[in-house]
Amino acid sequence: MEENYGIYTTDGERLSGGLYDEAVTGLAEKLDESTASLFIRTEGTTVWLGAAVNVQKQGRRPDTFIYIEKSSWHGGIPPRIDLSYIHDFYARIAGRLSSMEYEIRDLASDTAFFGERRGRHVSGLSGTDVVEYALGKTLLCREVVCISDNLPKSVDFVVAIAEKLSPFLYAGFTIVVSKRSFKGADILVTESTAAKADIILGTESIQDTRWADIYRTAGIIPQSPGMAHWAAGRRTRGEIGKKLLEDLRKYMKASGTKASYLNSFIESEEIEKFPCDAPQVPPAPVQETGRKGPSPSEKDYGKWEVSEYDRMKLMEDYERVMEKKRKSRIKIIAAVAAVLVLAAAVVLLIAGPFGISLPGNGSPTPTPYITPSATIAPPEGNVTIERLAASPGNIPAGLMGVSSAYNITPDIPQTILIELSGEYDPALPYYLMKFNLSGYTWEYVTGTSEYSEDGAKVLIEEPGIYRIFTTREEKETGTPVTNTTGGA
Repeated sequence: MEENYGIYTTDGERLSGGLYDEAVTGLAEKLDESTASLFIRTEGTTVWLGAAVNVQKQGRRPDTFIYIEKSSWHGGIPPRIDLSYIHDFYARIAGRLSSMEYEIRDLASDTAFFGERRGRHVSGLSGTDVVEYALGKTLLCREVVCISDNLPKSVDFVVAIAEKLSPFLYAGFTIVVSKRSFKGADILVTESTAAKADIILGTESIQDTRWADIYRTAGIIPQSPGMAHWAAGRRTRGEIGKKLLEDLRKYMKASGTKASYLNSFIESEEIEKFPCDAPQVPPAPVQETGRKGPSPSEKDYGKWEVSEYDRMKLMEDYERVMEKKRKSRIKIIAAVAAVLVLAAAVVLLIAGPFGISLPGNGSPTPTPYITPSATIAPPEGNVTIERLAASPGNIPAGLMGVSSAYNITPDIPQTILIELSGEYDPALPYYLMKFNLSGYTWEYVTGTSEYSEDGAKVLIEEPGIYRIFTTREEKETGTPVTNTTGGA
């Protein structure tokens, strides 16, 4: 990832670092005004991180600096914003301020924060209900406001949400932990605000429970591998909200919930308006007949405020350029692939008449072995295999997974070798199961399957998400818990 940073005074004056952007000065002032201890904003393939830090140099009075970091992942893998990621961010703040001979007194007036975070990679949250509630509400384009006076717990909360937002980062989100309100935040955790609070983080309680169950469900559905795979196409906030609402309707119908209940929720919360995707219209120009007052000085030009519309226009132009480059790269890759296929055909034609033995001639077709995100091309067809970063939930009772979950797409039915995560035990039964995206359940797959120390050799006939399971052993007796609902 490309990385740039800047250290600024509360007035926006840059003291160190190479980060210079028209929006940085205004951002530094907002982080100071709100006393933000953590600022996270994603814009396309860019992540902004920021914090207001109280510092002091020996022999000088205490001061407040604003640290802002900008990272881009053009053409690479989006970052996973977890606790380790944020800890590394705070470590960079401490290191870069130390190189300027500044000692960190505290972060956002919390004197114990840096000491408490060192080496801790476990969240202080007692449950996930409020996280999933906030996630569902955010993806349905509703702002989330939380009240908290515990800074470590506030950071844990927003990081837990940001981690689950990883597949959707491209759509753009703003998450802030601050002492005062921060205008424009999708998720705000603050000590005081004039806005109505959704969550009291100290007790991890939801204030308005009327639609809490629907919002929590809306936060669980996007965590499925199918939704993450769909979001990889760089969707907008509105597209994500509409897709989530569509899946929410299916889920409610499958669970037997009355359609009128969901319709009341949509109408009451004005969900289908999707305000987070509404275009911002610039103000109409004012016609003036003459100039009033003195002409502006050239030294003041850099102080003119850049509107949100200007920033949006620049982002749209940038995205158009990147999309054009992406299409050009795809054309080049396709052309290279075509040349390689033709070259391989020529080699086969030349080798055949002369009886030259090529790899695979006269021998059984090798079984494709799973390699994460690799396209495997055996002689009789193609198969695309992608290892999922997280396996879908809803594991059947009495079973446990003994392999990763894979998204497998064969052109024709093919035998695939899946690696088992532990030692093969011939005394245990093994099952190949496919994830049903409609009902969010695992279903048994019948057909030819062989299990050995080499792994599970299974026949894949159609695209889908697959995983190998076995029976779960009881802790006391060591005997397996059998499942009689089906088998491979």
